[in-house]
Amino acid sequence: MKSIYKILIIVIIVVLIALGIYLAWRKIAGPPPEEAPPNGQPAGTPESPEGADGAAAKISENKVFDFWVVPATGEIYYLMPDGKVSLAKEGPDLEISEETLNALNFIEAAGDGRKVLAAFGDPLAPQWGIFDVGDKVWRPLPPEVQKATWGATNEKLIAIVKNGNDLNLTETDLARTPPAYKVLIKDLRLKNANFSYLPENRLLIAEAPASNYESSVWQLDLKTLVLNLVLAPQKGEFIEWSADKNFGFVWNAKDGFTILKSDFKETLPTVFNTLPSKCGSLEKKIYCFAPQSIPSTANLPDDYFNKKFFSIDDLFLIDAETGNTAKLLDGGGLGIDAKNPRVLGNKLYFLNRYDNYLYELEIRD
Repeated sequence: MKSIYKILIIVIIVVLIALGIYLAWRKIAGPPPEEAPPNGQPAGTPESPEGADGAAAKISENKVFDFWVVPATGEIYYLMPDGKVSLAKEGPDLEISEETLNALNFIEAAGDGRKVLAAFGDPLAPQWGIFDVGDKVWRPLPPEVQKATWGATNEKLIAIVKNGNDLNLTETDLARTPPAYKVLIKDLRLKNANFSYLPENRLLIAEAPASNYESSVWQLDLKTLVLNLVLAPQKGEFIEWSADKNFGFVWNAKDGFTILKSDFKETLPTVFNTLPSKCGSLEKKIYCFAPQSIPSTANLPDDYFNKKFFSIDDLFLIDAETGNTAKLLDGGGLGIDAKNPRVLGNKLYFLNRYDNYLYELEIRD
């Protein structure tokens, strides 16, 4: 019996010694590192970035598909992935519309932000609807509308409308019930092309980008109906516009990232490489989030669209008059992969691709 006690005492002593060694090692080595999530996402909850002016704060209570701002009122609206509309504000968000939309494709806000155009359902044959901030109601567009973008006002669309076997490019007047169509080009057949209306009655037609395909960008004068090539074919080429349509943000596999003025005659210098959906502007100031690094193995833009590529972003300010560039925010360790930035006053709003919530960042130039 005494031998059993001796063995137990020895075992306890050995355990205590091992525990003491382990605790001493932990004190020296510090806590173990967190396991990094897949796709390069930084571990843990993103910290509030200090640098631009204060901290980036999450301002939506729900995950966000996309959002828009109403400059006249300072309101920020967002769509949840199921199509419900909420108003982001201090305190609990206000649900504006409970109506749901199946499989949102994309949204486009009118210039004044009081209406938003949405495509949903089958991406190859989407349905279209318009949400009105004034009466908080979704209104479906007629089924003959195949593709649409906002025109000169929030009562006008430039749309492809089916009429019998023809697919006509039209100016659509939403002030009429039902909408009235003015045919601009009869039977204009386009595949995988995106529309953007530009000042001076121009329509930009951009072929959908892909890493293995040379897409082109064309400009149609809606008065003379003259069609001109404005960006030569390049692999992965795509363009997105600032809210005021003064600047086009372009990326392709050959040249990387460039900024164009809307007349396509002047290019602004850039000292970083980023993607068009990471930029926005207010008047002459352009704000771009830029990845600190892009892996050479990333297949862009496909991997970005398919969320196979994530980044840690810095924030830059470009003065469009002087061309000067300043870094406003070093994103190291902050966990921000920004998308669709919008400027409202002294605030910059953006989606964080890591968690799909809406964030607000105070900016100081």
